[in-house]
Amino acid sequence: MVVACALPLLQGCAGSSDPGVSVQADLEVERREERVVLRVQAAPNTKVWTQARGEEQQSDPAPFFDDRVAAAPAEGVVSAVTDEAGRATLVVPVTEWGAGWSAEGTKRWRVLTERAEKSRLRGARFAHAYKDVWVTHPAGIRAWPEVADVQVRGFGPKPFRGTIERDLSLSLRDVDPAATVEFGSKRSDPTTRKPKPRSTEIRLDPPADLRGVIERVPLRELLAKEGASTVDLPLAVELPDGTKSAGEVAIPVSMLRWALVPTFEKLAKGPLRFAAESPSAGASRSLLLVTPGAEAVLFGRAVQLGEIDLVAVVKHASDTLPCGDYRRKDAPGNPTLQVTAVRTDADVTVYERRTGVVRATRRFAAPTRNPCPDVMAATLRPGQRAAWADGAEYVRADVAAWAATFVPTSP
Repeated sequence: MVVACALPLLQGCAGSSDPGVSVQADLEVERREERVVLRVQAAPNTKVWTQARGEEQQSDPAPFFDDRVAAAPAEGVVSAVTDEAGRATLVVPVTEWGAGWSAEGTKRWRVLTERAEKSRLRGARFAHAYKDVWVTHPAGIRAWPEVADVQVRGFGPKPFRGTIERDLSLSLRDVDPAATVEFGSKRSDPTTRKPKPRSTEIRLDPPADLRGVIERVPLRELLAKEGASTVDLPLAVELPDGTKSAGEVAIPVSMLRWALVPTFEKLAKGPLRFAAESPSAGASRSLLLVTPGAEAVLFGRAVQLGEIDLVAVVKHASDTLPCGDYRRKDAPGNPTLQVTAVRTDADVTVYERRTGVVRATRRFAAPTRNPCPDVMAATLRPGQRAAWADGAEYVRADVAAWAATFVPTSP
């Protein structure tokens, strides 16, 4: 798909400081790959460049440079030099769809030029000019990963924004509350949720069943602490008037670890098999230990989830314990502070994945039954009267050591 804006042929697309410079801008879309291609026509041997991110400003601003400034391209730009025919092409990969796009789905790229000129009176000098081009994104859904989530953008006549949290829950903003949303295996429509008055937000819980997605991901990538690989999840938003935006959202594979616990908790109700699998009992070649908080450890050898024989599912059992009043030494009058501690045990169940049979269960208790500290340090707000202590938690290494006993060690 190509969306074009030619300059100076299309009114409303151009801003310029030199009528001798022309730019044609094309937005090329190839599945996930998207790039803005700027074809520049200027004088021969002219240096041309643009900011890789583009800009949000939509007016005709003053030029960045004047004849008194000899500017050179800086870091974060795409540059080229025109050939003898005065042509040059700037290819800008579009990687940050949240940066600079207007509500209508347009974004500006400014092409700057620099050309050396000779003058009898002034000697050598540099002539600078610019040309602005606006690119309009076609209708559809795009997504890009941030540090701990994925940002979603719906382009088209009724744009919207959204966020996919690291636990795969979805939040859409600036969207009709009567819209129907499908994300992965999850579907939400006005009959399945209570719309909030005057709300323009729709929230979806994580997809209930991601077996069809996670079974295709190599375990090495799924369990890696870091990595750039992604997997596609379908997302579609349909408005009451029939307007529909749909697309494949690229989710970092690391986020799928949050789906492991809710997926394998289903073993409490019966076997969990992947496509074309038949029930088979007794195998203990590999075990996957899954813990709330997207933690997973593999024992034995397996390349795909479909090769996992046993699954150890950890469920946290937490309770709170009032520790009473602690007297503050950092405030006048030594006021008291109410302190509460949390004690966390772990209930671990080992299942045969293909049959749902329970091999073993065990509780791992926190090492102390009284997690209240004798003395505690805390950063407090003015007037704060209550705080939480670090508490006590079961020893995770003990859980891992016990889980490893179900898989024979390699000779």
